Amino acid sequence: GGLPTPGEFYDVGLQHPYHDEISRVVTAELMSGYDDGLFKPEGTVTRAQFAKIAVCLYNLSHPAAPILVPNVTTKPFDDVPVSSKTTGDISDWIAAAKEAGLVSGVTPATFSPYEEIQRDQMATMLCRALGWDDEAAALPAGTPSFSDVPSSSPHWAAAVYLKSNGVLLGYGESDEGSGALLGAKEAIKRMHVAVVLCRVLDL
Repeated sequence: GGLPTPGEFYDVGLQHPYHDEISRVVTAELMSGYDDGLFKPEGTVTRAQFAKIAVCLYNLSHPAAPILVPNVTTKPFDDVPVSSKTTGDISDWIAAAKEAGLVSGVTPATFSPYEEIQRDQMATMLCRALGWDDEAAALPAGTPSFSDVPSSSPHWAAAVYLKSNGVLLGYGESDEGSGALLGAKEAIKRMHVAVVLCRVLDL
């Protein structure tokens, strides 16, 4: 009876390969489970959910000057619904992340909040949340990259910088032998987001 202890979930037993990482990021309040005591480790993460993670990560690393999350009454993007009676709904988190420069839209007016975040988009949001934009932008052309993140990609600098820091490892060598694959356009599972966030916490 009752819900599991904080940081523990019915679907993430002690034998789960990422039990420790999931418990750690939930305890750090970077991620949370669902009301029914489940974490859904194989589930994906939406762009709205990752905007919240980005704000929480920024606030964890900037405790003296956190990003505030006020209850907004106007839409931060045209496709983000506002719930003005609720503080902490997705419009509040996305508005806070946008105001702080952690996220941008897929177009100037739209955010696609319910779309699964892709790995390359996650790299960019992570870099911004950690304040590593300038360092990433200063990387020289030709810095070893993921073979599926071309230098023309808007996410190239962030992905390469996180790779150089060991935050993003990617998958084995590609067929051409040109380095690891990020799986740039793939959705990322919740359990793998937890692993990536733990690498950040360990830096």
